[in-house]
Amino acid sequence: MISVKNVLELPALRTLRIIGGHNGLDNRVGYVTVMEVPDITKWLRGNDFLITSLYSVRNDVGLQCQLIEKLSKSSCSCIAIKTGQYVKEIADELVKTADACKIPLLEIPYDVHYNDIIICVMTAILEDKDVNIVIEKYLKDIIFDNYNDENLMIERGRLLGVLVEGSFYTSMNFSFPSGFEPSREESDSLVRVGKALAQYAAKQSEISPNGMISMKNDISIIFKACSAEAVLKGLFFIEKEAEKQLEYYLKDIDVKIGYGTIEKNIKGIKYTYFNALKAVRTGYLFRPREKVYNYEDIEMYCVLNNLFKEDTKEFSEKILKPVTNKELLSTLNTYYECNASIEKTADSLYVHKNTIKYRLERIHEITGLDIKDNNDNFKLHLAVLIDKINRNNKEL
Repeated sequence: MISVKNVLELPALRTLRIIGGHNGLDNRVGYVTVMEVPDITKWLRGNDFLITSLYSVRNDVGLQCQLIEKLSKSSCSCIAIKTGQYVKEIADELVKTADACKIPLLEIPYDVHYNDIIICVMTAILEDKDVNIVIEKYLKDIIFDNYNDENLMIERGRLLGVLVEGSFYTSMNFSFPSGFEPSREESDSLVRVGKALAQYAAKQSEISPNGMISMKNDISIIFKACSAEAVLKGLFFIEKEAEKQLEYYLKDIDVKIGYGTIEKNIKGIKYTYFNALKAVRTGYLFRPREKVYNYEDIEMYCVLNNLFKEDTKEFSEKILKPVTNKELLSTLNTYYECNASIEKTADSLYVHKNTIKYRLERIHEITGLDIKDNNDNFKLHLAVLIDKINRNNKEL
């Protein structure tokens, strides 16, 4: 990781003047952050090259000194203050505080623009890092709202080659089975699947990868295209390639695939990412026999999963408690998982379809609810869904 001293040696930044904290010039720089709010410390990631005009504390030197102390404790690399508009000159007290905290205090000339500094420092950081790691960190900052200036975030993306404005996005999530603890080798294999798909997508005309996010039990790839139609067309081919890659790298593990919604612009990246996660997690719960889940197809189940908690337990128990035979309950669950198809339910349970009809009739006799009646069928299905949600919440 580059140091503050390395950054200040760049030709474009030689007009910045070091006025305090010389003992901290070896501090490492990993990010560029602009501060014009009083509570900046909660936005820092550590190793920040901080740019500010001190606008929020412009009239109080005491608060300015306190701010430097807080920034030092937050592992801020240095503080670059633009003088001229809000702070005419940097007070001696600030210089002394910076010296005591060993945090470099820099003065930015009035005619130097923030963007020039950001571009210069970001370029130096990127040349010192694996760009894919930097892009992943950038996408995580978007997803987890780790920024306070959208325009600067868009500019940061442009420097990385990640355009987050004017395009359509969707997230494709790959998750290990619920409760499964992958080995290091299995986790690495899932990452290889993601990289192979990103390379495949980069060759397509309709859709291209915008970056990959790796978590403990899943990975997500953000795809972009010029239109919603192009996203759908591109995903059709990518899904087939995904199944091929999973068969090659993780043949014996039931990795699930989830699609998020198609969204636009920087905020849309966050929405589609979490919707893809919801699709997989909800799909595991309600449609465990399926491999691929599209958020829009199971949105109703996602909503139900959020709505139905312990306070709905009585409704489910009232309907299902009289059905004490586990075989009957299992049949009812499978019946709804198979989209209310008697033939598919029979195939899934390896029994004759007449057996399924008999069991459903027994449930009718016990509960008084007939699946052939719309209202009764809705009550039974709702009771099954609520029971699943409550059992899943207990396990969690």
